[in-house]
Amino acid sequence: FIAEGEKVIRRARHAGYEMRSMLLSAKWVDVMRDVIDEVPAPVYAVAPELAERVTGYHVHRGALASMQRKPLPTSDELLTTARRVVVMESVNDHTNI
Repeated sequence: FIAEGEKVIRRARHAGYEMRSMLLSAKWVDVMRDVIDEVPAPVYAVAPELAERVTGYHVHRGALASMQRKPLPTSDELLTTARRVVVMESVNDHTNI
């Protein structure tokens, strides 16, 4: 998944998600230095215009990180601790729930 912005990237790292790579506007390198130094993932520092061209939108938070998803729990693992289970099919808009 993509984490956008300093706060979200830091929270994802704190929650144990592994970073695959990071794309930063050059001015964010110093702000994110501690994260850069602690992960082995490649970091790409670019001009804001290039970040916008690469992503296809205005990167207003200055930092994007590709994070590795954690494995999904099995149905047995979910049902062991669940108090309620809801199964919904063909939900196109979560705001209708």
